[in-house]
Amino acid sequence: MAMMLQAWSSDQPDREHRNGQSPERQLWCAVIGRALQDALDHAATVSSPNERQNVRDEARAWFLRNGNDFRAACESAGYDPDYLRSRIVSMFEGKGTERQLRPSGASTARGRAVCA
Repeated sequence: MAMMLQAWSSDQPDREHRNGQSPERQLWCAVIGRALQDALDHAATVSSPNERQNVRDEARAWFLRNGNDFRAACESAGYDPDYLRSRIVSMFEGKGTERQLRPSGASTARGRAVCA
C-alpha cells in the first residue's frame, strides 16, 4: 500500500475541481476520514463486536505508527502529517474533538488546500 500511496502523491499536475481540490486530494481526504471514523469506533459496516474492535484497533495503529503510508496519505491530502497525527492522538486520549481537525491556518496545512 505504501508504494501505491507514493505513486498518488507524486508531483502530477493538479486537475482542480470547482471547490479547488484535485480528485487525488479528495480521495486521500476520504481515506483519512474513513480511517478516523474507524479509529473512533464509527465503523461503517461490521458483522460482530469483535470485528468492530479489530477495525478500530487497526485504524488506531495506522495513525499511531506514523508510517510512510500514513505520511504519504497526509501529504497527498494536503495535511502536515505531524500536525494531523498530534490532533488525532489527542482525540484518542479524550482531549479533542473531530471539529478541531480542520486547520485554520496555512502553517498547519503547508499552504495547500485542506479537506473541507
